[in-house]
Amino acid sequence: MATITDTSLKNLLRISFPMMMTFMSTHVMLFVNRLLLADYSLGAMNGVATAGMVAATFQFGVASVASIAEVFVGQNNGLKHYNKMGESVWQMVWFALATQILFIVIAYGFSDILIPQTLHEHGLIFFKIIMYFGCLQGIFAALSGFYVGQGKTVIVTIAAVIGNLVNLVLNYFLIFGWSDIISPLGATGSAIATVVALLIQSLILFIAFLKKSNRLTFGTHHYHLNISLMKECLRIGMPAAVGHMLEIIAWSIIAHILAALGSDFITIQNLCSTFFLLFSFFTEGLQKGMIAITSNLIGSQQFNKIGPLLRNGMTIHFAVMAFLVIPLFIYPNSLSALFLISADSYLGQEFQLAMRLLWFFFLFDGLVWVISGILVSAGDTKFIMVVNAMTAWVFAVLPVKLITSYADVSAGRVWGIVTVYAFFNFCLFYQRYRSQKWLKLQLN
Repeated sequence: MATITDTSLKNLLRISFPMMMTFMSTHVMLFVNRLLLADYSLGAMNGVATAGMVAATFQFGVASVASIAEVFVGQNNGLKHYNKMGESVWQMVWFALATQILFIVIAYGFSDILIPQTLHEHGLIFFKIIMYFGCLQGIFAALSGFYVGQGKTVIVTIAAVIGNLVNLVLNYFLIFGWSDIISPLGATGSAIATVVALLIQSLILFIAFLKKSNRLTFGTHHYHLNISLMKECLRIGMPAAVGHMLEIIAWSIIAHILAALGSDFITIQNLCSTFFLLFSFFTEGLQKGMIAITSNLIGSQQFNKIGPLLRNGMTIHFAVMAFLVIPLFIYPNSLSALFLISADSYLGQEFQLAMRLLWFFFLFDGLVWVISGILVSAGDTKFIMVVNAMTAWVFAVLPVKLITSYADVSAGRVWGIVTVYAFFNFCLFYQRYRSQKWLKLQLN
């Protein structure tokens, strides 16, 4: 079997594009979900958006650990150790299942604390339902890693699209109700639709994972717990996950700070995060392509090809940013109209400013995702943990708290603060790549 060690722009796009479509279907689903909730009530949208961010702190952390399976699959693919590829995926599936205990404890014992009091009406029930099925995100990430590590990303896209189409349909009928058959459920309906979608996506990948050809070639029937392999997966996967969790916690605290300042602040924050989620499928899919190729390059000891791969990754990112100038910089009014916000109102003016600042945030944050694909593949995850946590708290949470407390800053200008954070984060990641310390982890 051939390894995916071609670093050309064409091959990177071939692998990344299906993953971009995977994340796009998910992000479009989330975007439409928030549009539906905003139509139901602005309070429901704010409650679900904030509660979803808090839930993502834990779900994304588990998924980040579980997705490390793609690195082990990729390196074994590069080494031609095909029969070992299924076992690493199983270890991360068991890990994700074990974390369900934590999700239930958090849902029962800490919901009232984690969700701002002003958003309890809609956010609390959404948060609890999502957390009761929190492990599904990690299971999907682990199973996706089996295909991403081989560069076979189309099946992940198919599973995601099917699940998200079901999610969209269920969201509409469960949020608003249907005749006399289904009563309007609002945020509760949105949560139920999300859980059903994740379950469908995971089942599709799991059934394909266990088909006969995969069992014979890749050992996907080797489901037994392997403590040493589990420890190795956690050793590499846990630091990056902790860093991302601390970063998301930082964003949740920023949401708490802004919620206390008034509805304009939290509305701008949630709208910005909504559009960031909508467009970030480009960078997330590109990172998966970077991980797939880099892990195979490392497995086959072709380190000299990583530099050209990074340049091609950055080329794709800059092309995406040139496209995003149109909606974020030139026509932000069209975006505010989707949420029935008048362009001439105070909220509309602040929204336009925030969208333009969001473009700069997206520029630097996307470059971080491209570089981190290389660092993750090399196992340099402790660096990711430290830097993501440090920059988010030092350059985002602290400045937002101080500036909003002691200066007269508007809701839109807050995104100028977090753009500075994204710039410093990029500088540190790029310096790490240039130092080649990540490469020494593989050579030692």
